[in-house]
Amino acid sequence: MYLLDIMAKLIDSEVIIEAASVGVGLGLSGLLNHLCTRGQQLHERVCGAKQVNLSTQLRQAVSSNPEDYQLVAITGKVTSDGDALQSRYATDRTGVISNFVTEEIKEVWGKYSNSCLTANDVSVHVEGGEDSSWTSECLSRVHKEFRESSNSVMGSFVGFVTGDRIKGYADTEKMLLTGTRLLGIGQLFVKGNVLGIRKSPDGDLILTKHSKDDLISMLASKLRMWRILRFLAFGFSLCGLIYFIKRVKVKYSAIVEEQRSQREVEEIRQLRDNPARSQLRNNRNTNGDADGNCVICINNPRECVLLNCGHVCCCVDCFEILPSPKSCPICRGRVNRMVPIFHA
Repeated sequence: MYLLDIMAKLIDSEVIIEAASVGVGLGLSGLLNHLCTRGQQLHERVCGAKQVNLSTQLRQAVSSNPEDYQLVAITGKVTSDGDALQSRYATDRTGVISNFVTEEIKEVWGKYSNSCLTANDVSVHVEGGEDSSWTSECLSRVHKEFRESSNSVMGSFVGFVTGDRIKGYADTEKMLLTGTRLLGIGQLFVKGNVLGIRKSPDGDLILTKHSKDDLISMLASKLRMWRILRFLAFGFSLCGLIYFIKRVKVKYSAIVEEQRSQREVEEIRQLRDNPARSQLRNNRNTNGDADGNCVICINNPRECVLLNCGHVCCCVDCFEILPSPKSCPICRGRVNRMVPIFHA
């Protein structure tokens, strides 16, 4: 019960908020550490990708030694295996991925056509390109148009009253255009008579407009940024944790000291109720010898030392009813602590 009482006084709203803040900081540090780890793995993966040039002998080489082509980097122009997709608005623009978005009502329409990377009259089929998280970076905007909304009179009035009126819609069309030069990093495979590239066993299929050297430089810069943020987050979290532990320790010591003082006060009161001590106090009061009595109630003996001034001037009953912040009745100095004394 003693420990539970201390914990009940120790855990308050400030401690909970500080603990939650430290927890959030440590969680953010963990998240940044995870991002650094993933960034490091991706950087090492791109650096370790074997640069392969498309040639007529590549299909035979992959068929003979597929384990040598688990992670390769190839560069080629985007072409379509079948019918290429045509833009809604620019009829002379074709591609293999089309993404049409109408903002405001969030209409999203997308199509995907089988694509290839072609160089030196050799094509590599791209498997799973539409599912790659890198594909969106390769799309080019081919059309953007703003259409005003044709609101009715009633709709305009309602929009004016509510302050929420649709002004119009913005149509945006993006495509992965045929002829775009891309870098693909993944696993080469041969299926039937088709040479293809797909995601490797240890990572996603990478499709990007950047060269391998530029991609490595970009990933290194991003990794450096994540590391700096991780260091700052961990440093602030560590400082916050140290500050929190010190605060809890100081508060715990104050609570323990307060409970110790309360026990001593109770002991003083029990001694005060002793018949012999009560008779001695009454005799002193009768004889007019009240120099050792409390300066406030002039009845009980002086039973505590006020710190930091050190005056011994009051009983524990009068000390407890002093208004906060407590001040010494003699010097009016701030009382930081009370220490009970025992008369022999």
